[in-house]
Amino acid sequence: MTLSAPDASRQSVTSSVAYRKDIDGLRAVAVMLVIAYHFGIARISGGYIGVDLFFVISGFLIASIFNGEPKLSFAFLANFLNRRIKRLMPAFVLVAAVTTVAAAGLLLPEDFDAYLKSVRESLVFRANLFFERETTGYFAADSAALPWLHTWSLSVEWTFYFAFPFFVWLLRALPSRRVQTWGMAAATFVGVVVSIRMTQAQPAHAYFSALARFFEFLTGALATAIAFPRLGSRTSTAISGLGIAALVVLSGIFVGQTPFPGLNALAVCALAFILVVVGRNASMLSQDWLARLGKLSYSAYLWHWPVIAFLSYVQRKPSGVEAAFWIAAIFLASELSYRLVERPGQAATFSLPASFGLYGLLPFLIASSLYMVVRNHDGFPQRLGKEASHAYANLQRFDSPDADRCHDHRSSDIQPCVIGDPSAPVAGLLIGDSHARQFRPFVRVLAEAAHVKVYGLTNSECLTLEGVQSSAELASRQACNEAIERDFKLIRSGRFKFVLIAERWIGYPNEQLDRLDGSLRAIVESGAIPILFKSVAENGENPKDCFYLHIKIRRPFAERCTIQVDNAFAAASKRHVIDLIDSMRARYPSLRIIDPQAVQCDRLECATVFDDTPIYGDKHHLNAFGSTMLAQDYLSRFGNPLESLPH
Repeated sequence: MTLSAPDASRQSVTSSVAYRKDIDGLRAVAVMLVIAYHFGIARISGGYIGVDLFFVISGFLIASIFNGEPKLSFAFLANFLNRRIKRLMPAFVLVAAVTTVAAAGLLLPEDFDAYLKSVRESLVFRANLFFERETTGYFAADSAALPWLHTWSLSVEWTFYFAFPFFVWLLRALPSRRVQTWGMAAATFVGVVVSIRMTQAQPAHAYFSALARFFEFLTGALATAIAFPRLGSRTSTAISGLGIAALVVLSGIFVGQTPFPGLNALAVCALAFILVVVGRNASMLSQDWLARLGKLSYSAYLWHWPVIAFLSYVQRKPSGVEAAFWIAAIFLASELSYRLVERPGQAATFSLPASFGLYGLLPFLIASSLYMVVRNHDGFPQRLGKEASHAYANLQRFDSPDADRCHDHRSSDIQPCVIGDPSAPVAGLLIGDSHARQFRPFVRVLAEAAHVKVYGLTNSECLTLEGVQSSAELASRQACNEAIERDFKLIRSGRFKFVLIAERWIGYPNEQLDRLDGSLRAIVESGAIPILFKSVAENGENPKDCFYLHIKIRRPFAERCTIQVDNAFAAASKRHVIDLIDSMRARYPSLRIIDPQAVQCDRLECATVFDDTPIYGDKHHLNAFGSTMLAQDYLSRFGNPLESLPH
């Protein structure tokens, strides 16, 4: 038994769902919301809901196709997949090819490497999983310049295409059409509950999750399963107008921090459901210009984000006339790709194996090969000119192959964690968060010069002070608390002559920082000398981006890219840390201080570039080159704090 679909053809496996102009009109609304949001137009702070509209529309259309076929034969399923490939993949491959050419001329080596990996993952419909793993969230700053980020939604869509036939097969095992309808409604309800729970527990994960999005497709499918009375044109148009207005209101209320999908997506999907149901008799969504725009919506969605991502990558945020220019260019490219690629690709008579080979396997093999070649050649920095080659040669020369050794180390076996001279009789311990990890090359320079060994045990986002209870997420909190307990047990064993502590001090509450007193006392009582690293300069911006901008846009380096000593970023926290360390210096005479800013900064400015090479890896972490350079300078100017230690 099939679900009802008033406008679905039931003639053959090659038949199509009857065309509805209003559906294209709704697609136009969806893509306009998305593009307006990404360009920051008209305060559409929640225009990302356009993606949810696409999901509901897709669920409706795919369910209509299945309703038109009483038997889920292999021929029908093969034809369904073939038509989906020919509908979506030609334009996808075209935009991927053009974007890859642009990326090759613009992206830094590590970013080009990551981009090619994202293309490869998208071609096996895993982009949503890739971006969930590689970013801190869809709305995070580290996502704004990823040219292929938008393909996460296409991977979710393909997951639905593969899962829906099994769902329909299970549904048709139910005894009657009425029971099937209730079964679909129940599945949609369960999907809503799952989405709400996932969004509450892990919003960043839920946003990319196909499971958290499945109810959105089912909402569209449900519109084919329920027989609704036909409303008059005036009533339908009025309801459509109210529905579109409500969507616009929601797109102005929602922001990047709004939990999504969950309950908020349910509100969007409910409106989309209503618009799909009443739209066939509503003139508002069936206007010719809107329907024409809807036909371009898929190509426009593909083209728009790489443009925005590349603009963000070179630190341009277009508005006004410039934004209008880029939007016009996007729709021109969409018109061309629709006429020359999308429509011909959809009409092609390829078999499923041919379509899969041409639009799936071949692009995947090309993307995988490119990724491996680029990765094996360190991203080809010479693509970007002599300055980039020089900078990356420095970075590679000083890259620490064991930078992650014993970072987030859970074991009590610390023998693999040695920095410096492994055979030295004098041993020390380095503890702290990722800022302690950034100082591994710094510590190596000092340890090798002093002929001592240091065991480096560092943990992400972990203020490694005795008595601190981590406030990080559950898994990280447990790891941090266990690391603190282990580290201070090792300290109390009396096996170390000195203990170095490095943290991003301004990243923790003052009441936790005040635990430093007890931790230093424990170190001193163990017979070890405590050594504190102060922080590198920080102003809330990324010095690396400042340096590389001129390389990206092929212009002479004119920026100073320095950090002002008296910058206002986290000023109160910085003052508290200075006062705290000064008080600890007075309380513990054996305490030694290593201040990287003593060599990084003069009276007014702090350097972020050395030998035409950035010394930062991000906003507040040194790279291995920078850590090594500061250590060598510190050693020559201030001597070695690891020397003159008691044996």
